[in-house]
Amino acid sequence: MSVEGSLAKAWGAGCLRGMAIRIVAGIIGLCVVTSLIVVTMLIPLPPEMEDYRPILWAFGFVGFLAVFTVFAVGLFLALKKQRAAQFDAGFTPLGLTGSNYLTNGRQYHGQVGGRKADAYFYRGPILDLYIASPLRTRMGIGRQSALGGLASSAMNRPALQTDHPELAGLSIYPIDERWGRELLEDPRARAIIQRLSTPRTSFEVRNLLLQPDCIQLKLAHTAVGLITPENLRGWFGDLTELAQIAEQLPSPSVTAEPSALEQASRSDRNTITRKVVWITLGVMGLLLLCSVAIMVPLAIWLGSSG
Repeated sequence: MSVEGSLAKAWGAGCLRGMAIRIVAGIIGLCVVTSLIVVTMLIPLPPEMEDYRPILWAFGFVGFLAVFTVFAVGLFLALKKQRAAQFDAGFTPLGLTGSNYLTNGRQYHGQVGGRKADAYFYRGPILDLYIASPLRTRMGIGRQSALGGLASSAMNRPALQTDHPELAGLSIYPIDERWGRELLEDPRARAIIQRLSTPRTSFEVRNLLLQPDCIQLKLAHTAVGLITPENLRGWFGDLTELAQIAEQLPSPSVTAEPSALEQASRSDRNTITRKVVWITLGVMGLLLLCSVAIMVPLAIWLGSSG
């Protein structure tokens, strides 16, 4: 299946799942409201308290919302703890320490095979795996797609042409063509690239990114059931071996340095998240102040005119 097809399938599945949740929640809410109305109408009350039936219904509805909120929060925390335990079972034996990331994601940092390793799991679901490697160049690898072809044409950076059968269906974009070809001449590297770039489900989209200071494997719309100890060992093992092969090549002629954003997104994404949150809060506060600055004088003027 094409990249566009996988993305469309994943998007459609997400929409259907969201729609199903909304329909079920709507049905439950309608049943609860109807039940509360019927119950409050049937409860016998003294004649002098008949006027309090709407208040009784309101208290019942508020009570239901409180119970539902406690249940929903408890269920969310239980599922989050269960997922954390599932992922910890795969990452911790590799030497990585886990912690929370965003609302329901996980992040892991440590050493794998003597190299700094990082991993992030977040909504999508998306899994990002990093292994440190001082490559000082860049090369992107992914499945061939129409969108990728358009982007390549727009940036005037054509894909590297290769006749190796293991790499059929892949688009490869090195900034140093000579270095990229030398890496692809190694049959071990080709086998690793094929394994890491092959999706395991029809929804999954994979990208392998060789960066100046690391190699990243991104698994988008991956199945959570695939994030097992065996697969994690295999993925990190392949990334480590690919790094070793790439480091043995002659130095690249076209070099690059990692940006501050790339380094932060690998080692401490919470820093980026905090900045985004503070910027968002600042913008919202500025809009609120502007609204107050406009509305208060306008209210005073309207009051004095009246």
